[in-house]
Amino acid sequence: MKKIKIRTIEDMESLPEGEIVEVESCDVKFRLVEEDALKTKLLISDEEVEIPIPEEVYKKIKGKKISIVPE
Repeated sequence: MKKIKIRTIEDMESLPEGEIVEVESCDVKFRLVEEDALKTKLLISDEEVEIPIPEEVYKKIKGKKISIVPE
């Protein structure tokens, strides 16, 4: 099995698809990402943005810091 070191996102993205490798070290910080796309409407007022989400998603993220990032 091929051993690799991941130092950058580019190292991660350049991994061959479908190949199993052993990661010796990794300097990249990861986050778990939910794959299911939320289809919802944003309720935007002058002071706030309200995002209706399913109860199960709400329970997973309640109390956590929320970051809004572009795709």
